[in-house]
Amino acid sequence: MQNQDSSNIIQIPVEKITPAEFIQRLQEENRQLREENHELRRTIDKLINQVAVQTELIQQLRDEIAILKGQKPKPTISPSRLEGPGSKPPRSDKPGQPKGTRKKRKTSLEIHKEVVIEPSNIPEGAVFKGYCPYIVQNIQLVVNNTRYLLER
Repeated sequence: MQNQDSSNIIQIPVEKITPAEFIQRLQEENRQLREENHELRRTIDKLINQVAVQTELIQQLRDEIAILKGQKPKPTISPSRLEGPGSKPPRSDKPGQPKGTRKKRKTSLEIHKEVVIEPSNIPEGAVFKGYCPYIVQNIQLVVNNTRYLLER
């Protein structure tokens, strides 16, 4: 029995070719695809360049519009050179300090009162290992610094 609806059947012609002819056809098709690929890449490069030129022109026009409105144009920001070969560490030039001088820190703090805090639960045979100092600064009419020594 044959199918009454022959429009759904696709007939593929079968031809017998030698392996050498098949390889030659594949090589020709490969060459054509490479040429198409090369042409498409050239077209893409042209389009990328055109987009870059148009982007630059748009920015120039935006800057010109901003100037005409009395505003500032977009600033040109140079790329960061933190990790570059000629980078120097940033210097903090404060207006109140001359260059090369640093403000000295006060290293010692006057302790007015020292309180020893004994632990509430000490197991039998525990060994005293020293103190963990904590300094609390209270602001009063008179300066009063207390040093708490927590036993361990």
